Amino acid sequence: MEKHQIRFKDKNKITIVPAGDVHRGNPNCAWNKFIRFLQWAEKEKDLYVILMGDLLDTILATDKRYDAGSRHIPLLNALEQMYRVLKPLADKGKILGMHIGNHEYKMVASGVGNPIDDLCVRLNVKYLGYSALTRILVRRKESKTGSLTIFSHHGWFSGRKRGSKINNLEDLSMNWDADLYLVAHSHDLFSSKRIFTTFHGQKVRAFVSTGAFLKTADWGTCSYSERAGYPPQKLGVARIEWEPFRTTRVENGRQEGDIHITT
Repeated sequence: MEKHQIRFKDKNKITIVPAGDVHRGNPNCAWNKFIRFLQWAEKEKDLYVILMGDLLDTILATDKRYDAGSRHIPLLNALEQMYRVLKPLADKGKILGMHIGNHEYKMVASGVGNPIDDLCVRLNVKYLGYSALTRILVRRKESKTGSLTIFSHHGWFSGRKRGSKINNLEDLSMNWDADLYLVAHSHDLFSSKRIFTTFHGQKVRAFVSTGAFLKTADWGTCSYSERAGYPPQKLGVARIEWEPFRTTRVENGRQEGDIHITT
């Protein structure tokens, strides 16, 4: 597990976009859509990206999902392509960190190496491992500080029904203290919020399943996900807007800081 702290000055709103499960190398990867997302993220003011893992498909020959007949891009080519498209965003300091996913971890377990750690070194980006706690601090001139704690994890649950995914996602708040919880892996894109009562009044915690850029099925291909009968998913990302100094009225008091999520 990793721990990361980031400091900003004089920002009234920060947009956080978790993006993952690109699976470059898989014939069903929506690569052009991912590139358009990166180009948009590069231009947006005060927008920062957390990469959630499984950027690369990395299906090895020993994996039951391996299909020699599929039009896979060689791994080294996919890794180099990922480096090239992420570099403009990294050069502008817009990548808060990068997770490894279960697909890349197959390479680690097989003794091949860690392609995500390699990308992080080359891009000068924080490596977030499989899970991380990231604290974002925003300081105003009048010595006022806003704080947001994020728990992010590549994920492990992938049931076909959304109810089980929501339950697993929200259950994280039983063991990990954060304001925002981000989990990938299931390829589903949705969010929820829960209200917790504290001594000072109510507090909202937000939960996001971060989506994917991999089509379940596509014309002219026959992927593992199609053969397994997985449901089609909406591709893309969630946009999380955090206003650290906005005060909202809650029961028995006021809450400082507001989170708005668009999926």
